Amino acid sequence: MGNKYSKQLAKVKKEPPKIDKRLYDTIWGEVTGGPSAEVTAVTSVFLNRIMDEGYEKALKGSAAYTKKSKQYKKAESGDMNALEKTFYNRNKLIIDQLVANPQLIQPWTHFDNVNAFGEPSWAKDATTYKDIGRQRFYVIGE
Repeated sequence: MGNKYSKQLAKVKKEPPKIDKRLYDTIWGEVTGGPSAEVTAVTSVFLNRIMDEGYEKALKGSAAYTKKSKQYKKAESGDMNALEKTFYNRNKLIIDQLVANPQLIQPWTHFDNVNAFGEPSWAKDATTYKDIGRQRFYVIGE
């Protein structure tokens, strides 16, 4: 299974995509203080979508971003306690590393919390999936 993001980046761009604080806040809204592997996987989904759909559309694909989840709002305002700030900064380091090193991007294109919401209808189109943290990550469209 290839890494669509890194393949596209090699063909289309010589530099990583430009991102802003909204991506950090969106990923915080999606994963909060989850394990590093989950942050890496969520970030991979967003970076793959950015290359496929563009930055704005990728962000708008997130309920945390479009509905301004409680966690997204906390990150956006900076109103986090010391432990949350520590995890937010750790997440930011992971995100920055993946943006700067696309060869580290995982192939995931979609994710959902199946424990909370059940298997999504679009999951039938997945070529593979893996549970990481509290999320299930899928590859669709490879």
